[in-house]
Amino acid sequence: DILFSPAGTMVGMVYNLVVYPMFTIYLSLVRIDRDLLLAAYDAGASRLRAFFEVTLPLSRPGLYSGGVLVFVLSLGAFLEPKVLGGGTSPLASELIRQSFETRVNWPLGAALTIVLIAVGALTLALAGLLAMKRSPALRRPGA
Repeated sequence: DILFSPAGTMVGMVYNLVVYPMFTIYLSLVRIDRDLLLAAYDAGASRLRAFFEVTLPLSRPGLYSGGVLVFVLSLGAFLEPKVLGGGTSPLASELIRQSFETRVNWPLGAALTIVLIAVGALTLALAGLLAMKRSPALRRPGA
């Protein structure tokens, strides 16, 4: 009974979107110099400590970009709520689609679209500020 439920919508969205952060995380992990991990092991760090002190901070840009990519793609997801959720899942994109197609209430659809764009832009701006604060490589010189 997962079909036509919010759980079905969530499973479908995870299935469709999980590949995008996997690519960005993989690419950030491949770029990490192996000698840094070997130096951490030579300095006496355990595998767990080397992961948290070397691998995780250096892969943080891939984690951030994967999260941003999934966030942006999930804002516009309307196929999963319609097909797997039966149109009953209260996602913003499904409400916008219904406003234009089913209810023919174009002013409401336009207002919801502007709100979705504003919320998305604000969230991305805050995520960018957080990423710059936590990743020294993203800061401007002299800032």
